[in-house]
Amino acid sequence: MLAERAARGRRVGAGGAVLYARKEVRAESQRTLAAARRRLWMCTAVTMAVGAGVVAVDAVRLRRPPAPEPRPAPRAAGAYATGGAPPLAAVVERAFTADLPDWVVALNAEIAAAAAGDGGAYRRAVAAKRAARDALLSDAVRAALGADAAARVGDLLSRAEACGRAREGPPLDRASAALLDAVSAANDAFVAAGVGLFVDADVVAPPGGPRRVLLFSFRVVHVALHRDVSPPIRVLHVRKLDDLNWSRPLLGFASDHFRDAVVLLDQVDAALVSDLLPAMAPGARIDLYGDGDAATEDRRAVEERAGAIVRAEYTAALGDRARQAARVGALLAARRDLFAQWNRRLAGTGARLAAPRTLRVRDVDALLADLAPVASEPQRRQLADIERALTAAPAVAAVDAARRVLVAAVERHEVRHRLDARGAPRPVPPALAAYVGPERDGRGRARPIAQVAREEMSAYLAGIARDPATPLTSFTLLCRFAFDPDRWGAAETYAALAIVAELAREIGIAIDGPLIERGVVRRDRVARAYLALTERGAAELAAAAERAWRAAFGSALAPAAPPGSSAASR
Repeated sequence: MLAERAARGRRVGAGGAVLYARKEVRAESQRTLAAARRRLWMCTAVTMAVGAGVVAVDAVRLRRPPAPEPRPAPRAAGAYATGGAPPLAAVVERAFTADLPDWVVALNAEIAAAAAGDGGAYRRAVAAKRAARDALLSDAVRAALGADAAARVGDLLSRAEACGRAREGPPLDRASAALLDAVSAANDAFVAAGVGLFVDADVVAPPGGPRRVLLFSFRVVHVALHRDVSPPIRVLHVRKLDDLNWSRPLLGFASDHFRDAVVLLDQVDAALVSDLLPAMAPGARIDLYGDGDAATEDRRAVEERAGAIVRAEYTAALGDRARQAARVGALLAARRDLFAQWNRRLAGTGARLAAPRTLRVRDVDALLADLAPVASEPQRRQLADIERALTAAPAVAAVDAARRVLVAAVERHEVRHRLDARGAPRPVPPALAAYVGPERDGRGRARPIAQVAREEMSAYLAGIARDPATPLTSFTLLCRFAFDPDRWGAAETYAALAIVAELAREIGIAIDGPLIERGVVRRDRVARAYLALTERGAAELAAAAERAWRAAFGSALAPAAPPGSSAASR
C-alpha cells in the first residue's frame, strides 16, 4: 500500500485533482511557505482562525465568517440531555458515509467544470450530484432523521451549492456565512432529534487555485455533560464518517458557530499512536522539533525529557494498564521503524509509504502483499505479528485507558474555550501582545491572530493548572509549536512562547534574551526554559500556571471541574 493507497481518502475534483487532503495541504504549504513560516515577524503574522486552530492564509483560505446572531437553543433529546451515546440509524450512517461524500465530489466537479467551461463534464457532475442527493435524502433517511433534521440537511446542501456559484469577495463571504449558519441549524436539529450525527463545512479558496466547498460528517459516539456550570456545557466525542481526504489537524475544537465543544477521536488516536504510546517504551523520546532538523544537544535533552514526562504521567494515570501500554508503545515504535526502513529503500523512486496513524492497519493482508517488492519475508512476518498483538484484548484495553486520559485533557481545554466565549472578551495579555499585537487594528477591526492566540493562552494555562493527571504532558505538547518550525505562525506558537515566559517569571527562572529574535524563534532559549520549568515538577508548574492565568486575565481561575464523563469513547 504505497502513498496513494495508504491515504484511502476520497479524492475530489475534476481530472483527479486532490481535494486538499490534510497531509497534501500541509506538505504543499510547508514547501511553499517554508522560508516565510520560519520567520515570525512580531505583530504581523497573517493567519485566520479555523475552529480552535489556525491555518496560514497564504496556504489555504478557509472562509470562517464572524459568529452569527445566536438562535434559541434546541430542546435536547436523549443523550444530548442526559449524556451517553446517541443512536444513529444504519440507513443514516450509510448515507452520510457514502452518499454525502459522493455529493461533495460531484459538487466540486461541477464547480471545476463550470470554471473550465467544460459543458460535458458539467452535465455529468450535475447528474451525479442529483443522484447523490436523492440517495442522501431518500425516504428511509428522512424517516430516520425526522422531518426537521431532514429539511435542515436539504438546506445545508442548497447553501453549499450557493457557495459554489457565488462571486469572489462579499458575495462569497455572505454565502459562506449562510452555509455555516445552515451547518449550525442542522446540528441543532440533530440535538433536538437525539440523532448521533454532527456535520461541519468549509469553503476553501487557495490563491490562484480552484474553490472547494466541503461538507464533513461525523458520528457522535459519546456526549459528555459538564454540569458544574450553568447552562451545562456539552462535549461531543466524534469519529469521522465521510471518506473525504481532508481533516482538521486538531484534537478538538470549540467554535463560535457551534454550541458544543468537539473532541476528534480519530486525531486523538493518531496522537496516541504517533507520540504518546511509543513514548511509554523505556528510554523513548518524543519528536518535538520535526523531521527537518538534525540532532543537537538541546534537541536530545528536550526530547528525552518529553519522553520521560509522558512515561511518568501516563504510568501513574494508567495504573495496572501501564505495563501493557508500554508494550503497545514498543510495538508501535517497532512498526514505525519498519516503515522508516522501507521508505529508505524507496528513496529516489518517487514513492513513499505512509506510516499508519491508527492502532491497527486497515486491510493488513493487502498491505503485506503490496510490500513484497520492498520488504523482506522476515519483515512482513514481523508486521503481521505486530498487528496480531495490537488486536489482542490486553492491548485494546490499554489503548482505551490511554485514550480516556488524553480525551479528558482535550475536553478540559475545549470546555475552557466555551467558558471564555460566554464571558466578555478579555484584553490580550501584554506578554502575548508582544508577539501578536493588539486585538484590533487601527481601524477598529478584529485581528483573528490576536483573538485566537489569547483564547489558546487561556485554555492551555488553565489546562496546565487544572489537569490532575498530565499537566507536564500538556505543556510539552504545547511547546512543540515553539520547537517545530513547520508549526510556526500558528496562534499556538505565540501562546506557547507567552506561556513559557510567564511561567518562568512566576517561578523565578531567568530567560537569557527574547524568545523571538530577528523574526526567528530562539529554540535554544525555549529549550533551556522548558528544561528548567519541567524540572520543577507538576505541582509547582500547575501553581505557577494558575498565578499566570490570574495575572494575564485579571480574575481567579475557577476551581477544577471533573471531566464530563468517565466513559470510554470508542
